[in-house]
Amino acid sequence: MPGTRRVTSRRTETVKQEKESGTSLRVPVPIVGMRVTDVHLPPLPGEDALAKVRSALPSPPSLAFIAGLAVMGILSILEWPVVVVAVAGVTLTDRMARKQAHIQQQPEGPEGSASDAGDE
Repeated sequence: MPGTRRVTSRRTETVKQEKESGTSLRVPVPIVGMRVTDVHLPPLPGEDALAKVRSALPSPPSLAFIAGLAVMGILSILEWPVVVVAVAGVTLTDRMARKQAHIQQQPEGPEGSASDAGDE
């Protein structure tokens, strides 16, 4: 392929000229690319149990706060009764916030009342 040789020779000549003149510095920079493919897997048998456990746990920010309280209790920065009351308060407010968000996400309308009547 004559076209590729010309480009390569031009690049080589340009590099040689730049090295001789000392006007520029070429730094090789590696380029790393990542291709992510979307893989769809069938649901696992215990996925429902995992969802139930996740719904019972506090949110990640609340867990971080609880862990911080636990560390302060272990290091005696806070007394353990204070830590217990604070953890109970965080847990209750987190559960109430989740319940409120779940209630707001449920659609209201005639379909919801018909399905409730059929369940009884």
